[in-house]
Amino acid sequence: MAEKISYRQMIPLGLTSFITPFMSSSLNLSIPSISAGFSAGAVSVGWVITIFLLFSTAFSVPFGRIADLYGKKRFLLSGASVFTAASLFCGMAPNLPVLLIGRAVQGFGASMIFATAMALISAIFPPSVRGRMMGISVTLTYLGLSLGPVLGGQLNHYFGWRSIFFFSMGAGILACLAIVLILKEPEQRHPDHISLDIPGIFLYLAAISMILYGLTELTSHSFAWLILAGGILVSVLFVRHELRAPSPLLNLSLFTGNRPFALSNLAALLNYGASYSVSYVLSIYLQNVRGFTPRSAGLLLITAPAVQALFSGFAGRLSDRHSPYKLASSGMALSGLGICM
Repeated sequence: MAEKISYRQMIPLGLTSFITPFMSSSLNLSIPSISAGFSAGAVSVGWVITIFLLFSTAFSVPFGRIADLYGKKRFLLSGASVFTAASLFCGMAPNLPVLLIGRAVQGFGASMIFATAMALISAIFPPSVRGRMMGISVTLTYLGLSLGPVLGGQLNHYFGWRSIFFFSMGAGILACLAIVLILKEPEQRHPDHISLDIPGIFLYLAAISMILYGLTELTSHSFAWLILAGGILVSVLFVRHELRAPSPLLNLSLFTGNRPFALSNLAALLNYGASYSVSYVLSIYLQNVRGFTPRSAGLLLITAPAVQALFSGFAGRLSDRHSPYKLASSGMALSGLGICM
């Protein structure tokens, strides 16, 4: 009985794990179509992807901290609701600036989802099945990445790029209903003296935003170097503040005193940085250079995420019984070999 309840709890968590990667991978194929529809250049339309990443990255850590204090389920529902509403807004955008605003709001909602979904799995499920549940979550994440190029390419080919946003809106509505009707967050009480690190939040947001914007515009504007340098300086101020703050936004001892945690985060950064950049550039290359339709390009891009979706659940079950470090190291070696090939 407990196992059935556990799997039922995964329905809303699985839906939220699916919708954001699906939106990301399906929209990559639509960049040429959006560019043609709005008569905009590649650099301008590239911000459709970048602004989503900027907002989702910048707000994930602050929202993770806020969710710890005020309830993860509430934040997951808020994130799914914002993401859903923003999908409708993007689908009806009359021009590129309005679409960029909608994508920024989508990133804002996605940051709430990123900050709470995996944490809820850790809070709800016991250690004996936690790896399996995380494997299911990762499977659904890569299922979203797998279906994105194929289904997104079909939607774009037959109904236009706006239909991708309307499909994501429908999936978001289902996720919101599942969160309300199914998800039960374990009660967690926090000491009254814990407070939000407001200066840390502003320093973090400024540092991340300046670094990402500076890197994005590095080849387009000379002043981007100054913004990037300013972001690095603000990052130093952020670290200095966090080391002294009584209730820091980001507990840096997690990295300095927990080597497996620090190395696993570094591995995730390198892995996603390598794989995401390849898929993004390939989607443009296949259409603009090789002349493939969005439908055909999507079928070519399905291979890697489809294999990941097939084996992630199995890998999660293995991590419950065997060393996750060895599994992760083997996976990174295979990823590096595949990119090299």
